[in-house]
Amino acid sequence: MDLSNDQITEILTEEAKRLDDISPSDHVEAKSIEQQKEVVKVMKILHAQELAEAQGARDILDALREEIVWAEIQLSGWGKNPHLDTNSPLVFCQRILEERRPAPPPVAKLSVDEALARLSKSQPKA
Repeated sequence: MDLSNDQITEILTEEAKRLDDISPSDHVEAKSIEQQKEVVKVMKILHAQELAEAQGARDILDALREEIVWAEIQLSGWGKNPHLDTNSPLVFCQRILEERRPAPPPVAKLSVDEALARLSKSQPKA
């Protein structure tokens, strides 16, 4: 699925707001949420960088230079953020959309014997 630049921006903005609204219940959860927030920040920076480069906006790239360097350091593994496993804002946003999809309804369990019995009964008799 391809997303437009505006859709990527919107998804990243929504994810940042969602993470800001979470009240962690303990230190471990708080650390994980902070790491996730950093990933969203990295993706926003990379997205802005990609857009600025595509549009030839040198002034914006120059103004973002410090942020871009920070994002590159995060991507290099220096920060060891387990949530930072891609350098693509598009891939990151696609993952967010996949996580938002409702879970499929549970499938009724059936034993092999029950399946064979049903299938045998449904077969036309010769």
